[in-house]
Amino acid sequence: MVKQIPNIITVSRLMLLPVIVYLMWYDTVENGWYATGLLVIIGLGDLVDGYLARKLDAVTNTGKIVDPMADKLTILVSTLMLLHLHRLNVIIPILILSREIIVITLRAVAASEGIVIQASNEGKRKTALQMFGIGGLFIYYDFFGASAKYCGTFLLILSVILSWYSAIKYITVFLPHWRKTSSL
Repeated sequence: MVKQIPNIITVSRLMLLPVIVYLMWYDTVENGWYATGLLVIIGLGDLVDGYLARKLDAVTNTGKIVDPMADKLTILVSTLMLLHLHRLNVIIPILILSREIIVITLRAVAASEGIVIQASNEGKRKTALQMFGIGGLFIYYDFFGASAKYCGTFLLILSVILSWYSAIKYITVFLPHWRKTSSL
């Protein structure tokens, strides 16, 4: 049962997404803060489930699939809610989603050929920047003299740049393997 704790945390992260949708659907300053708090809990849950999976020697195939899916769904749902609130230009989610589809497809093709493409540090930094940027856009309004809107937008744009940089690195790692196997 103890070895299931990381997967339980991962599923719990997914279960918080409808609450974020509800909070952001009914846009108030308070709801933005509550949604940001849930985003922090989801982000910390991601760190904790990964740490526990390694510490408890409880890394499972289910966790390897569901954990990154939870990250991507969190970003997708959050950016869709920001579009709903007109706080985000549509190009940002398009760039985020298209990058994810490319990398997921690349990894699937590589895996079918027995090649494992490890997650990069840039990908982890990208996810952190996305979470902070989304949190800023959930809050949106000025507080303590700072503009959450501008900070959030800046961080999301930075995350898009970093995400495409990491995608290019994934492609350059896989391309030599693909050329070798496709010429046979």
